[in-house]
Amino acid sequence: MIPELPVGHPWFAARDAGDGITRLIEPYVDPFLESNVWHVAGTERDLVVDTANGIGPLLPAVDALSDGRPVIAIATHGHFDHVGGSHEFADRRCHPADAQKMSDPTGLRLLRDSFPDWLVEDYAWYGSPLPDVVALSAVPDADFDVAAG
Repeated sequence: MIPELPVGHPWFAARDAGDGITRLIEPYVDPFLESNVWHVAGTERDLVVDTANGIGPLLPAVDALSDGRPVIAIATHGHFDHVGGSHEFADRRCHPADAQKMSDPTGLRLLRDSFPDWLVEDYAWYGSPLPDVVALSAVPDADFDVAAG
């Protein structure tokens, strides 16, 4: 049975890293699946490095930091926890070898029973405990379907 989860707002937490760089994290995501998003403020445009899991909207958190400047989203590689929110950005870039993954990312499975074998193996390899039921402690909005991911 899927537990009822509270709405986590804001979905992203921002931490000032200094020199115009901000680290954004998803505090409601299982620590093993948590990813770093880096916002780098520029003079004419800003840069977002990696776009998290795509569970909750990233753009509002970036808009709060960009002060109206255009934003370029760059993926360091094509894993779901790096390209999940890339669809929110008009200007998104990656290495050509990851272009297909960026345009059609493998979706993150949030229910433990739906985890692919490779993800279960990754948890074991790194000695991380598997979530009991769901890899979230909250949802981004009341209508979010945990089973759909």
